[in-house]
This record gives sequence, structure tokens and C-alpha cells, in this order.
Amino acid sequence: MNDAMPFTGLTLSGVAHKLGVPRLHVWWRAKAADFPNPRTRLANGTDLWSAEEVETWALTHGRGRRVPLTRWPSSTPAEYAGTRDLTGAIAQCWHHPAGTIALVWRLTEQYHPGNAQHLKELPGVSAVVFVDNGFDIYGYPDLSGTLPTHRPAEPPNRLDTDDQGRYDVPWPTLATVIGMPVPYWPYALRHAELIQAWSPGDPAVTAPAAPFLDTAALRELADTYPTDHPAAQVLTTLARHVAHQAMQDALSDLNCLGSAGSPGTPPALRIAARPLTVPEADLDALTSTTRRAGWLEVLARTDTLAAACVRQARQFNSGQDFPYSNPTQVTIDSTDASRKWADRLRPVAPPLPAGFQFLSAPGAGPALIDPLTDAPARQCDDGTLLVAIPQRLPATSPLAEVILDHPVWVRTQDGALWPLPQDSRAGISWGYSGSGPGTLAQTLARLLDDINAPGAHADPDQKALRRLTELPLPQGTVITRAELEAIRAGKPIPARLRMLAHGGDPYLTIQDVPPTRNPQQLQDPDQAQDETETPDDDQPTGGTR
Repeated sequence: MNDAMPFTGLTLSGVAHKLGVPRLHVWWRAKAADFPNPRTRLANGTDLWSAEEVETWALTHGRGRRVPLTRWPSSTPAEYAGTRDLTGAIAQCWHHPAGTIALVWRLTEQYHPGNAQHLKELPGVSAVVFVDNGFDIYGYPDLSGTLPTHRPAEPPNRLDTDDQGRYDVPWPTLATVIGMPVPYWPYALRHAELIQAWSPGDPAVTAPAAPFLDTAALRELADTYPTDHPAAQVLTTLARHVAHQAMQDALSDLNCLGSAGSPGTPPALRIAARPLTVPEADLDALTSTTRRAGWLEVLARTDTLAAACVRQARQFNSGQDFPYSNPTQVTIDSTDASRKWADRLRPVAPPLPAGFQFLSAPGAGPALIDPLTDAPARQCDDGTLLVAIPQRLPATSPLAEVILDHPVWVRTQDGALWPLPQDSRAGISWGYSGSGPGTLAQTLARLLDDINAPGAHADPDQKALRRLTELPLPQGTVITRAELEAIRAGKPIPARLRMLAHGGDPYLTIQDVPPTRNPQQLQDPDQAQDETETPDDDQPTGGTR
């Protein structure tokens, strides 16, 4: 046989690598009567052992942890040895003649430090199997095993096979090895107390599925209000909504089992828990006015329970019903508008309102509030401000102009300056073809009609204003109401804006601009104004500020 050809046999170093022992130890073991004999010898005198025979020997000589569980013999049945608590997980254990087997369940909504940590927490266990996310084509949950890592003094040569590391374990294989159906908990029902209480042969229990939010905080705060108060209604409805959602998630996992958990199929899986039925609670059943009034009440509170509820609502839908959302970093000196806005912020003394839970600013700078919108802001350690952007403006005067910045600013005809309102689920930007400029175009269209309109999502039908928002205009560009209305009406984009966008050439189109060009690389807007260009007669003139 040609030495260069792949061969499944193991050299002496390969056997040492598989067993996790020094090469000299294998050399000594090979002389014992109970150790497998080499299967063949190469022309250069190298002995090769059968991997299967070496693994069989390992399983009967206390080294089962070096052998994938998929090659373990079946047991009739293995002894169930209860559970072991792990960090963010729990392990069910079975005593098999070849060693202890641990099946690791990551607990619902718990921090998981990783498989390596769990392996350290399971000393003396020969085979560790993890329940993964997902299901195989037969409807069984995905499982994976992990062999212990080992770096022998002499690494295996090119003829060796290396089965170390992660490997897949079919669910029926695990059932065959332990000699009984393997219990299954849907992810939303992986509670430590349920798994600890399980014993082989137990029927499925019915238990509440764990929602991904802290519904206890929501319900406790709701209990402090009359049942018809907007805060009680919005908190109770949210708690029931996520509880119903958790129930649906558990049922979805059970439905994914397909025939794997059905009567009449081979007994490889046994459902251990089913979710308690929770009636559906539709948040949209409450009017938007009720939802906003309820959260306004909670956001103004200064107790820890209200703060916990705000964190849960932000995790749920980014504060969709809050008066503000979308925390945005503001560089104070980026434009004159940002400086003027920062100057009007006022400090807030502790205890802080629960609305400040919406911000997670690095550093311990002072808490501030915008007196015109009540939106919270925090000073960051790098000198910037983190501010929550209003979802609608409490302005009483129509839009006068828009200033492209981060965030985009709106000035109303009474001279007041506002951050452009944003929906909690939508981002705003300009200078390219995408959802951010589309959202900006739709928001501008709304504000031209109603200054109190909420922030918008991108609208593919808002093509006229998208011609403007997709231009790579420099930061600080001011666009007047007259220009916005003219562009929305289908008139050409003013020459001065085309010049700003295209480096002084008003006849370029957005397709002519090199892909690498961005607003930061465009020439200074003041220089662009110096270039001579006669604007369209029917277009207003202006510049950047």
C-alpha cells in the first residue's frame, strides 16, 4: 500500500492522541494481552491500529470520555442519576457501564457562559451532550457532543484520524445508548425546577412558559393602579401578551417535533412538559391614546419598579408607545443647530425619572432633559450627548426648514428647533438609495402637512422627495420649506443643492458620483456657494449654515 494514500488506521501517536495519554503509555499498553493488536504494518515498519478496536478497548477500560457517544454500546437501561446545576444550565445524568452521560439543557432566558465552562463544571462525566437550537429532518431536536481537548507531546502524523472536538449526536442514538426515551422540554419550559423534578416514566406536566420579559415587574406595578387606569391597562396587556407569546413559542417547538413525539413512533423521545394555556392579549386593542397615556405615567415615576418596567418595554418593542425612542449620539459642535439645541437642555436632579432607563450612556455624566419635548439626555464621557428622539413633535408652528445633521433637525416658523421625529423601529439618514433616506423622505412629507405627525417608515411611493434625500448632501445643509414643497410637487432639485451634492457640478446625477464618495468627502459647502451658478428662476435660494 502506498504510504501517501489516506488510511483510517491509527499510528502509535494516533492511538495516544485518541486515548489522551503519552505515546510511551500506549507503547507499554500495546504489550498487554487485553490491548488490541495492530491491524497492519506499513512497508516502513509503522504499525496501524483499528480506530474501532481502540475505541472498544477504551470504553471497557475507563476511557469512554475519549470516544464519541455515537460509538457507545446500548444499555438496558442506564441508571438515571438525577441532575447537576450548571451556570445558566442544568445537566441530566445517566450512569452507563462505559461511564456517566450528561445531557445539558440551557435554561430559559439565562446567561450561558459557553460549552467549555459547562465541561469544567462536569468533572468525572464521560460523555457530555448539549441540546442545541433547531431540529433535524426527522423532527428530533439537534444534539451535539464534545470530546475533551488534548495536546499530546507528539502530534498525530498525516496517517492519523482526529475525531476530537464537536460532533453531532442523533436523538435516537442517545435514546439507544441510555436504553430509554429521552425527555424533551420546549425552550420556553426549560425551568430548573421542572427538569430537577423529572423521573423516568413521568407523564408530561403542564406549566407556564417563561416569557422573555420580566412580567412580574409589569404586573406588580399594574397592581398599584385602579384597573381602569391607562398605566394598569397597558402594563397588564403587555404582560399577558408576552405570556401568550411564550406559550405559542413552546407549542411551536412541540409542533416541530413532527412524528418524533407522536404515539406509535419508536420510543426515542418523551415530551416532558406542555405549556399552560394563556389567552391572547392584543396590544392594539388598546387605543394609541391609552397606550401613550399609560407609558407617560410610568416614564415620569422615579421608583425602581417603574424603571424595571421601562427596561422591559424597551426590550419588547424599543418603546414604540413612548413619546421618545431611538437613542442617538449627538456631537455638540457638529453644527450650529446642535449647539443651540444642547444649550437649552436642563439638568435633572436624582432620583431620575424612569424614562432615563431608555439611555445607556458610557460614563457618569449629568442627566439632562429637553424642556420642549421632555426627552431625556445623558452626557457621555467623550463629550457627546446621548438623547432619546421624540416620536412626534409638540410644536405649534409649521415647518420652516430642515437641517441635515445627526440627528436631522427641524426648525419651525416660530424659530423653535426640534430633532426630526423618528418611529421607534426606523432609522433616518440620507445620501444613498436605501430605507434610511426613504424614511427621511416620508417623514418630511408628513411634517409638511402636519407638524405633529408621528415619525414614519420608508414609503416607496414617496419618489419625489427621495430624489432629494438620496443626494450625498454635506452635513449641515439647510433645506427650506419652499424647496421641499417644490421638490415634492415634481419640480427640479434646486441648482444650489445639486452643486452641494456633486462637488460644484450641478449637472451630475447621483449615478455619476463615484461609489466611494460620501458626505464627509465632499468639498466644503461654503466653497460650493462661491462657485457661480445661476439658480432656477422658480427655485428659492439658500445655503448651508
